[in-house]
Amino acid sequence: MANHGSLGDMIVKNGIHVLETMARAYLRKDEYVDTGANIAAGGLRGGGIRGQDCPEWIFAEDQTGDFKLLGTRKYSELEGEKELENVSEIVFGQSGEIRDYKTGEPGKHPMQAYPDNDAEMLGLLHGMTGGILPGNRGEPDKYHDRSELRFIAAETAFEYYMKKGRDPRKRKSLGKDVLGREIYTVQIPRTENHFHFLDPREYDVGLIGEYFKIGSWYAALEPFFTYPKKVLESLGMRIDPAGEIQIKTAKDFSGSSVGNLAYVAYPLLVAAVLGKKHGLEGWHFQDKSQATH
Repeated sequence: MANHGSLGDMIVKNGIHVLETMARAYLRKDEYVDTGANIAAGGLRGGGIRGQDCPEWIFAEDQTGDFKLLGTRKYSELEGEKELENVSEIVFGQSGEIRDYKTGEPGKHPMQAYPDNDAEMLGLLHGMTGGILPGNRGEPDKYHDRSELRFIAAETAFEYYMKKGRDPRKRKSLGKDVLGREIYTVQIPRTENHFHFLDPREYDVGLIGEYFKIGSWYAALEPFFTYPKKVLESLGMRIDPAGEIQIKTAKDFSGSSVGNLAYVAYPLLVAAVLGKKHGLEGWHFQDKSQATH
């Protein structure tokens, strides 16, 4: 893949990056707009995985049903390169491994292409830790070490695109290779436009749903972890030990048979948050025995 660029291009890109950073900061000023950003962040360019580093995933499936990820590919439409259309565009080794591509270049392994700074700045980790509820900021700032949150974010995206690769409705067939395997591809939505988070083509709605479930389960589990986290904070410690158990449990629930219950529970969680924020906290009850008539 060619790597052309000029000083003018670099100045423009850096200027746009500054504007995007300012726009994201502005979102944080309104807690309800911020909630929308936290939800949307899960689908931006692969969520916890930097989609620009591994935008095209190549899979192989043999006659026994053995299915695996062979590799990823980077390519630039600005350089006239396009997504793969035929297996002949891939250069295979003698053992069936991918050695190169006729256009583009090998991308990173998805689990090495993280964290994604753009998604995090938009609110990915906030959404995963309950920030998908209106007015709830999420709590990644309470973690001393965000590595576990980032790993779960990357793992969620990896599992999602692996499932896409197995789904005949969502993958594209390139034909058979010399070993008789069916070769398929899946794309992470991304463009080469400068304003990433303002372009709807940069988002994967299905992936947003996966992070949405994690954030909902994290919020639903909060009553069980509130006291342990308060104890840790009272000792001057971060919430990492309790929080890591909470986020792992939320991830487990989201991927289990009860995962989709998060969509059912979400309206109830929203009602509880809004009721507490705008109703109960402002009420003052009077003891009837002291009431005057």
